[in-house]
Amino acid sequence: MATAAALLLAAVPLWMWVAVARGVAALRMQQTQSMTVEHAEVPAPYRAILDGAEAEAAALGFAYVYSLKSSPIAHISGMPWIYSDVYVSADGRSQLQVSPSNLPDAARPCVFQWVTVWEDGRPHDVTLHCYRHFLLWWPPTWQVHDDYVASVREAWQGHQRRVDAGCAAGRQPVTDIGTVRDAAIAWSQEMLPHGVAQGYLTPLPGALAAEPGSVGVPLWRIRWPAALRLAPALLRGVRRSGRVLSGHPAAAASTPSNAEVALQNDLQAFEQHQSHMAEVAARPRRKWLALGVTAALFMVVGGLLMSWRSALLVLVAIALHEGGHWWAMRCFGYRNLSVLFIPGLGGVAMGHKPEASTWNKLGVYLAGPMPGLFLGVALLLAVARGWLPSSGWVSDFAIMCLAINYLNLLPVHPLDGGRVVESLLFVRWPVLRFAFVLAGVFALAALAWFLGDAVTLALAGLLALGLTHHWRLMRVDQSVARPADGQALSERDAAARIFKATQHPRFSRWSFTQRLAAVRALLPEFQGARLGVGGTLAGLVIYAACLALPVVALVASGAASGWWPVKSAPKYPPDDVQKPSASHPAPDKALSITSEEWARRLARASEQPASQRLKTYLGAAGDALDMEDTQTALERYQQAWALAEDLPPATEPDRARAQLGLLRATSDPEAARAWGLRLLADVPAGAGPVLDALRAEAERDLAYNAPTVTAQIEHMQRALMHWEALAQGASDHAADPEGAAQQASYARSSLSRWHDQLGQPADVDEARLLLQRNVDAWEWPAPSDRSPDALRNRIRRTSAMLDLAWFALEHGQAETSRQIAQQVLTMIPARVTISWVHVQDRALETRVWADLSGQSTGELLESWKAWQSSARNTVQPRRDLVAQLDRWVVTHRLGLGGQADEARAHVLRDAERGGYWVERWCGPLGTGTAEAAQDVRERARRDAAQATGLCASASSAAVKSPVENR
Repeated sequence: MATAAALLLAAVPLWMWVAVARGVAALRMQQTQSMTVEHAEVPAPYRAILDGAEAEAAALGFAYVYSLKSSPIAHISGMPWIYSDVYVSADGRSQLQVSPSNLPDAARPCVFQWVTVWEDGRPHDVTLHCYRHFLLWWPPTWQVHDDYVASVREAWQGHQRRVDAGCAAGRQPVTDIGTVRDAAIAWSQEMLPHGVAQGYLTPLPGALAAEPGSVGVPLWRIRWPAALRLAPALLRGVRRSGRVLSGHPAAAASTPSNAEVALQNDLQAFEQHQSHMAEVAARPRRKWLALGVTAALFMVVGGLLMSWRSALLVLVAIALHEGGHWWAMRCFGYRNLSVLFIPGLGGVAMGHKPEASTWNKLGVYLAGPMPGLFLGVALLLAVARGWLPSSGWVSDFAIMCLAINYLNLLPVHPLDGGRVVESLLFVRWPVLRFAFVLAGVFALAALAWFLGDAVTLALAGLLALGLTHHWRLMRVDQSVARPADGQALSERDAAARIFKATQHPRFSRWSFTQRLAAVRALLPEFQGARLGVGGTLAGLVIYAACLALPVVALVASGAASGWWPVKSAPKYPPDDVQKPSASHPAPDKALSITSEEWARRLARASEQPASQRLKTYLGAAGDALDMEDTQTALERYQQAWALAEDLPPATEPDRARAQLGLLRATSDPEAARAWGLRLLADVPAGAGPVLDALRAEAERDLAYNAPTVTAQIEHMQRALMHWEALAQGASDHAADPEGAAQQASYARSSLSRWHDQLGQPADVDEARLLLQRNVDAWEWPAPSDRSPDALRNRIRRTSAMLDLAWFALEHGQAETSRQIAQQVLTMIPARVTISWVHVQDRALETRVWADLSGQSTGELLESWKAWQSSARNTVQPRRDLVAQLDRWVVTHRLGLGGQADEARAHVLRDAERGGYWVERWCGPLGTGTAEAAQDVRERARRDAAQATGLCASASSAAVKSPVENR
């Protein structure tokens, strides 16, 4: 067994080599295109990144001459163009091309490439800075150098030495800017033909690049033999570059503008990597090939380590286990599913759904071991009862299923049971999560030592190699600002928070690969909804039942198990509403179409008539946009637009829907705005309720992306006009409970906020009037009306009244605010049902803050007790730093010294873990998160943070981790 363990450890470098080669083989290559552009034509995200390198180029003695727009040789979905700035040296002998790096680091945010062209036509010279390993090949007319030195200046000095040596040998450099530019462009265009000539590339029949500017360009793939040959050089270069740059003192982002540029650089590279990974993962042929190859390798390694019979039984047991994971992920809407076997170790089922809830994850984790456990118990009981003939194959397979799957249920990271416990208990506490991972490694090592199993010991050793990654993950997780109330974030917002945390000086030496790994690992934590205390306890009970079930079943020798699903008792009764009558049927669930069904419809789209095909593209694009797969959505909307463009705009809603989809799916703000303005120009007002609704949606989207508050107001006012007309006309759109009337309410809320921001008396009056109109928009139903629509109207009217109450409080009208909150409380049913919980909590909170601005301590004490009683019964009780500061504010005002001191002690105890809030309340206004601290509550909390000593305590130590918002 020691030999087997040594074999497994020795296979690690081989596995890395094959993995890198697999990534190289996954690339799709295309012929490059390059053109010069004006400095101002470079899109803003690229312009900001490139401008950050201008000072460094000037310090080296280079002057800007032109900019380039080039398509990369490696076709990556979502990255159609690369923009570069080109500079010329003072003596004209060399040109410097600066491009944003697709692996940006603090020490290397851009790629620096020096070019010198010689008049004799012999190999021209190119020097790169720690980047040559990414050039897998180059034409023989060029000689590519990379000294792998720490700084850009040292790299430029190396290039100068080579140019000086050439000149000393009698060679004459070309100094004409246009000639050098043409030679450099020709070099990039020679890359693909040279790769073909060397036998590295093979064409992909029928595959065309589908990006703007490269439509119709054929794609090529790198052959596997070439990928295997090129991978070692790539690996060596990455490691060498990492060693050099990690020892270079990276310049921290010293100003907010520099920090924003670095953040945008990271996000841009992240989105490119995500797009590429999603495109690779979605190739079905690749999935089946990987499954077959890894299964064959598993059999070969298993046969060497065990026996062919045992290897086959283990393979089938693991296939059943991973199949359970795969099935659960498919049921929960995961995308890009695939299964692989890991020779000698096990298997892995992969899928993509970073927004998965904790319940989704729990189902996926338990769906792997439970089918194997059920089958193993059933087979053993069937043999014991004589229902199946005694067979070594059956018994061994049953024992194999029980052993493999029960081992996976144990609470040890990274086994399925460990992931269940980690998701339920440790996701909020990075330090405890790392301790749990560390304990898992030691537990596996102890188990291997106890059993004398060298293979398990080798597995523990491999997991120990990953502890540095988990350590880095813990440090980043401690620094990330958590969203309020555990709110799920979009992928870009979540990635932005995590990348922003990695800009801290403590992470300045991290490579982009390390930062990217941390972002990908933490994304599910921020995109998925979390469980409350009740949900966590229910999950632990389910997990404990899964652990106990096979043991109970075996001990009982076939007796029926007493397992039943655990359900959490609701904290509030259900709403007292009448079921929809036959004349008002419930929404048809069949109208909800899954992503898989859309994929099937797209596969048959070519067989459909043009009108039906257009609807298929629109529906599939909308589904991709809902899944936040914007690139796929954009491609499908472009296909829809190709069919819809020639339709009459005044009568065809599908044409406007395609334009609206392009507005939402286009990442470039100016291009997106152009689609919205074109829709408004094409579709006349008053063309019908459906088209008017689409015009309103376009105006709303343009408002949210407008550059100024005034422009936002203008667009949203036009949207509001449409929605109010639709609501009054009782059109089909308005008949939807979430239709025109609700959209009009949202629009008035946004307009009120923007008018209030302008701050002029007339604007403040208009803001108040808009909120009052929101209240008046929802009529209070008769007491006898118990329909779902009546309940929604009651909730909406009371919520709108509370918005008006907060507005009054913000503008110094505390008594008015309290009266409105008190009126809302009288409108809430005595028997508070589930839909009224949030309204009641908001009303009580509003009354507390209004009383804090008043004179009566008696009313304040009554309001405070009522709010605390309500908060204790909510799904997420208020126990964090925010709640303790609020508690101090109230009890200090009431003169309750004991409770105020207790709250202060809680605040100081949590100060070290409250980094996000400390920055918000103790930092200067207008910096970091402190810019949001402007309303009544936030001002009071800032004062409380100073009075309790929170800011003084935090200033004495570096902030380590944020707490969750409530």
